[in-house]
Amino acid sequence: MKIVGLAAACLAAVVAVGCGGPGTVSQPDGARAGAMRGGQVPATDGPTAFGVQRTWTNGLAITISPPKSLQPSDVASPRSPRAAVFEVVIDNDTTDPYKPSQMVVQATSGGQPVQEISDAAQGLDGVSGVRPDIPPGKTVKLTLGFAMPAERVPIQLIVQPDASSPRAAAVYVGAA
Repeated sequence: MKIVGLAAACLAAVVAVGCGGPGTVSQPDGARAGAMRGGQVPATDGPTAFGVQRTWTNGLAITISPPKSLQPSDVASPRSPRAAVFEVVIDNDTTDPYKPSQMVVQATSGGQPVQEISDAAQGLDGVSGVRPDIPPGKTVKLTLGFAMPAERVPIQLIVQPDASSPRAAAVYVGAA
């Protein structure tokens, strides 16, 4: 149980650090013209609802859709009553290629970690399923799923575009 407590404390620290700093929220179809180049700090203060785009000061923008519920297949791992599925849209409006493999997405519900679900039959390969770099000016969509209980519960996704920079975390909140 000490490991679970330590993991929860570390996750809380990442969330607290990632929620600081001034900025603005833009809608998914909004212009990113106001994004400043050069940083990995999300240009938004505090948690964001699913479906709203977060733009970092270097021009990278990520939108996480509201969750959809689906029944995991027999090959899903871990086994769960259902999966909350999110479409992640990565817009690379930076001047450099973006490596999706450096992105970390973690989920929590009720303060507890939620496992990402892998389900090849449902197309849930996670971030590791995106192999090539995203060139500047290009957009990539990927689908992530998380193991959920049968009932609808609050969920938050913590997104770090670069795992080596916890200050760049963005938090999306809602229910799944």
